[in-house]
Amino acid sequence: MQVRKLKCSSCGANKVVANATSYMYCDYCGEFIGYDFERMSQEVMSKLSSESRDTDTYNSYMETVTRLGEATSQKDVNAFEKAVIDLHHIEIDLFPERYSPKMKQQAYRNQYNEFYKRFWAERLQNHFFEEQDALQKEMASCMPDFVYTLHEGKITYAFNDAMKKYFDIAKRYAKDSAQKTMASDSIMYYPERMKEGVEDMMFKQTIAGFARMLDADSFKEALSYLGLVNEYIEIPDVILKEEPCLGCGHPFLYPENAQKIVCEQCGVENKPAQHALSCMNCGCDFVPDMQKMETACPQCGSLFIPVKNA
Repeated sequence: MQVRKLKCSSCGANKVVANATSYMYCDYCGEFIGYDFERMSQEVMSKLSSESRDTDTYNSYMETVTRLGEATSQKDVNAFEKAVIDLHHIEIDLFPERYSPKMKQQAYRNQYNEFYKRFWAERLQNHFFEEQDALQKEMASCMPDFVYTLHEGKITYAFNDAMKKYFDIAKRYAKDSAQKTMASDSIMYYPERMKEGVEDMMFKQTIAGFARMLDADSFKEALSYLGLVNEYIEIPDVILKEEPCLGCGHPFLYPENAQKIVCEQCGVENKPAQHALSCMNCGCDFVPDMQKMETACPQCGSLFIPVKNA
């Protein structure tokens, strides 16, 4: 069978089930193992297309992006912090595949939001605007040689030598940002366990912001240039089973001997062998009552609320 060229750093297993979101979890132990940059970027390009512009969410997104840009140019810390947090909440709903399916679990979402708030409070105290000024000046040096077209009010750029230089700068900045995030005090609040895939994900989320200006063909060129094209390998066939998720009822595939599976529809961690799920707060295994509005974890008392129509 053909699978992604991707192994779990915790258990060494291949990724054998096709991912339905940008976040990729091990099909055997449930650890976060990587981030599908190509899938996430395609979602962003689709949601920002001309066909998607007449929605309240899109309009709120663009208004908040404008506020963020104004706060950056004015170096207004309070206005920037409010705008970047507001933008974060809008993006969770506008670009659901950019984030983990666990965002549908309130405990995970609350923890992620706490991390994000603390991260920006910390980041803004460490020469953020000065770094942005230096970055913009360096990137501006590439722009006179950009080649672009204008269609229905949207500018798209060709992937020429000037754009390659621009992406070299963006790649360096993205890697530096990811490393700074991993070294920050706020990272202790990040809801995923700290593995190699987390830094890779943060790098790809940052670089994605620079890819939005490209058309589909140029985007493919950029993926190849940046070394972000998905690769595949052949492995012996793996027997896959199917059963409904205990969190939302949606069927999911999993390999034999799987210990923990993250449902890509609702984000809960299923334990197929025990026919149970893991509490997102303490890790205790329990079986929720899907007929009730909520079930309390027997160990820590955290409430599990089933996700309907995930």
